[in-house]
Amino acid sequence: MTISSPSAPTLRGKRVTLRPMTHADAPHAVRWANDADFAWYQWGRRPGRFPDEEAARKWMDVIAEHRGVMFVIEHQGRPIGQANYRDLQPKGKSAEVGIGIGEPALWGKGLGREALGLLVKHLVDDHQVHRVTLSVLAYNDRAIASYKAAGFEVEGIERDGVMTDRGTWADDVKMAYVVGRARPEFDPRPVVLTGTHVRLEPLRREHAAELFPVAHDDDIWRLFTVPMPRDVGELERWSRSSAIRSRSSRGAPATAGRSGARGSCTSTERTRRPRSAGPSSGATRAAPSRTPRRSTCSFDIFSTSSAPTVCGCRPTS
Repeated sequence: MTISSPSAPTLRGKRVTLRPMTHADAPHAVRWANDADFAWYQWGRRPGRFPDEEAARKWMDVIAEHRGVMFVIEHQGRPIGQANYRDLQPKGKSAEVGIGIGEPALWGKGLGREALGLLVKHLVDDHQVHRVTLSVLAYNDRAIASYKAAGFEVEGIERDGVMTDRGTWADDVKMAYVVGRARPEFDPRPVVLTGTHVRLEPLRREHAAELFPVAHDDDIWRLFTVPMPRDVGELERWSRSSAIRSRSSRGAPATAGRSGARGSCTSTERTRRPRSAGPSSGATRAAPSRTPRRSTCSFDIFSTSSAPTVCGCRPTS
């Protein structure tokens, strides 16, 4: 039985355990790769990356050959995914990591974040790694939010870096965790805002089909200075590009719903510059500068109701 690394330890957390992967785990890798959602969000592929167990074993061996170790993520005593590091550079004190929860029913429960934290701690404490990098498809916004929560930051976007099995290009987001580097003041993790009448949640491509009927209006898109999407696919691409822009700025696109309606809201930080007041007794005075706390909202334009809509946006800070 081949093991990814004889010296690799077992990493234990509160809810997950990372144990070294062996060739005996090949059936799990094949099963995960055959899940359509996992294959799409992990690699941009159709199901079946590993046509058989031998292909999965070769994948494990390739990681080991590139100064790497593969782990099985276990939760409640059963395998649920994999984590790995490769290209460990002792001189540069760096490594690249990869992670995937192969059971979509367990997504959104923080298990991947905990597993990633265990892996990073192992690299930092046991291998004295200073910089840990990863790549993630730009449309995998849940994973990006999880990585940010684990201390990773977006460093760049490789535009059209991946050709998917659907024949479309996808941007590849490059992220890194650097020991000793403080997190930025602005926390870009998406949040859900709930008000009396509406709820705002992070805008995702999955919302495009529901948004399209209420967003199919030329007047709306004049505000965004882009052509009106002609179909759901174009609206999906606009949603994706808006999400990408928000990762490196202080704005965040959101979708809002009220009584079955669906709309769109963009909360954007604005800086109010000092301005001169009008003449008074022959003198002018400067108005005090204000902390940027204004927000703009266009939900009432998207709303299917003719009544004014209060979206519940909160100023960014």
